[in-house]
Amino acid sequence: MSFPVTPPVLTQAESVNAVAEAEAGIAQCLADMLCNTLFPNITALTDVEKQAALIKTVLCAYSAKESSIGDVLNALASKILADKGLVPGGNGDC
Repeated sequence: MSFPVTPPVLTQAESVNAVAEAEAGIAQCLADMLCNTLFPNITALTDVEKQAALIKTVLCAYSAKESSIGDVLNALASKILADKGLVPGGNGDC
């Protein structure tokens, strides 16, 4: 998967869109890697305890990244709302 190169100077709206698109790309890559690479390799192991430990580790890391993506998207949503004056104290100056 290739990521488009963005112009060096972006408007705030373009920056918000670029960050959201980048996060979506990361999420898609992680899902692809998880479903199509890691789990098939883990299930090929014969030791069930090793399988369980690896799956637990992978899912913990995956959920931490998903939580981070959620934090970024919440921040973007708050920025958009503040820019529109829909958040108390948000005047669109920042």
